[in-house]
Amino acid sequence: MLLVKGINGFGNMMSVLNVSYHLAKTSKRTLIVDWTHPEWEVGFDEYFTFKDDKIKYLEYNKFLEKVKNKNLEVYPKFFKNNLDKSLIELKPTIDKDNNYGEYFDNCIKYADKKKYDVIVFSYNWLAYNGIKSLWNSLILKEPYNDIIKNKILSLGSDYKAIHIRNTDIKNVNLYWVIEFLTNNKDKTVYLATDDQELLEKLKTQYNNIKNFTTFYGDKQPLHNVKRTIEDKYRVNLDTLTDLYILTNSSELKITPIKTIPFMSTFSMLAQALK
Repeated sequence: MLLVKGINGFGNMMSVLNVSYHLAKTSKRTLIVDWTHPEWEVGFDEYFTFKDDKIKYLEYNKFLEKVKNKNLEVYPKFFKNNLDKSLIELKPTIDKDNNYGEYFDNCIKYADKKKYDVIVFSYNWLAYNGIKSLWNSLILKEPYNDIIKNKILSLGSDYKAIHIRNTDIKNVNLYWVIEFLTNNKDKTVYLATDDQELLEKLKTQYNNIKNFTTFYGDKQPLHNVKRTIEDKYRVNLDTLTDLYILTNSSELKITPIKTIPFMSTFSMLAQALK
């Protein structure tokens, strides 16, 4: 079995899932996805299932029942008897001198070996090669599929889209946003962003901007919102809505890498799926 545990925001979660998905196919291990970590919390199986008949898949809750009270060989070793825990929870118990990333590099090497019953993969990878194969194998469950589909339809058939992350990762220069909006005044432009202040400022200048996001006034990445489970459901749906809207747009504009020190992984994901 190959258990992939999400970490950080959605771009990172999809990246590590992408690596695990292809690894599960080549190693013929059963894939399990756990997205119950603090940034997502609700779980992968609430939103998605697989239509790829070449992948063996087991829902996370069924997996936990299956392995309960069993003495299994688990890699990395710090997940033994901790298969219900996230990497975030286990970090304090891992030797601080250890580069835990090295453990997950070895997951690839050990995946096709029978020594381990469960391989756990959870790391901040940025690997989008082959991501469309994974994306096309996923089925978005109801009611989320219907909700998002209706929002996309409300934008019309030829809308444009921009993604701006402007909280923890700051855009140094937004000239390209102004230029894009000015050149597309006659088109609907969906602006996906975590910066409510910037969104409201631009909406006063351009009446063609659309956005469906619920903001919480925290001035931080939306996946870091720490409130009720109902808020998490809302944030997760907003995240999925933004991604589907970005990837279905007639043109997608993201922050030029030369303008910032770090590219948003959500931007990278949207661009890879476009």
